[in-house]
Amino acid sequence: MQPVVESAGIPLSCHPCASPTLTEKGLKWFFRTGPNDKTMVASVFTFLKEWPEKGGPKDLKTIALFTCDNLFCQDNRKVATDLAPKAGFKIVLDLTTKTGATTLASEVQRLQAANPDVLFNVQYPAETVVFENDAKRAGFMPKVMATSNGAYSDETWLQAQKKTNGAAGWLGRDPTAIDLAHERPAWKKVNEIYKKYSRGQNMGELAMREITGLLWMADVINRARSVEPAALQKAANETNMAPEQLIIDYKGIRFENGQNVLATGVVTQVGWDGEKHTLWPWDLATKANFKPIFPSPSWQERESKPKPAG
Repeated sequence: MQPVVESAGIPLSCHPCASPTLTEKGLKWFFRTGPNDKTMVASVFTFLKEWPEKGGPKDLKTIALFTCDNLFCQDNRKVATDLAPKAGFKIVLDLTTKTGATTLASEVQRLQAANPDVLFNVQYPAETVVFENDAKRAGFMPKVMATSNGAYSDETWLQAQKKTNGAAGWLGRDPTAIDLAHERPAWKKVNEIYKKYSRGQNMGELAMREITGLLWMADVINRARSVEPAALQKAANETNMAPEQLIIDYKGIRFENGQNVLATGVVTQVGWDGEKHTLWPWDLATKANFKPIFPSPSWQERESKPKPAG
């Protein structure tokens, strides 16, 4: 789509699209309000690097990267490959699997043999379920299960995990501190509307990004006072939205080369209640007052604990 709208001179926005390359091509008509994968993956590694100084484990030294072969997963992998050593981790295994795999038993065996302290797992929901089943059969569970989007951002997957405690202890990046949303009246109001059409589910990452983008587009049209492409492009480039205007924990919306440079992320962890709790940045973690789960629970412990959903 990008080449088409670029040649036609029509504004295009894609708010959940996270590939860094989308805003590194010098395009004039493409806009993204959300953070790219560089920003989001950096959040996870910043947390892991700073965690020991904040009372976290001091013996996390090795990491394995476990990703699918699609563009999204590979973008995350590339960023993680660069950031992991800078955060003090030795990459002991870099494993890419086929999208749509129906068994990951041999891959789990390789992960088990590598014995990483941290597993950085970026897979779509279907592949994540396959991994969980094979990891459970093998009894494999690293000290830390870290992720970036994929299943961790899928509300259907998260709700299903409540029946098994499957996601307890997983940590990953999110666009906003969901557990602190009550402090943001606009988020609460929009979320109540959203729940009416989502069988009671709260907004997940993708929904929050999309709705933030929708509200931004309304702001652009209002300021442009026109639907002419050039007027919309000008208004989009002049965007300067404050965080108070948003339903998400960005520092605002302001564009450089089509990328919102004020888009940020947080790091959350799924607790035994099946809900996400904020771990980073540290000021928000203090407000959340959640004690991180460490190490990641064994499969036996997950089975023995009460389940938030039967």
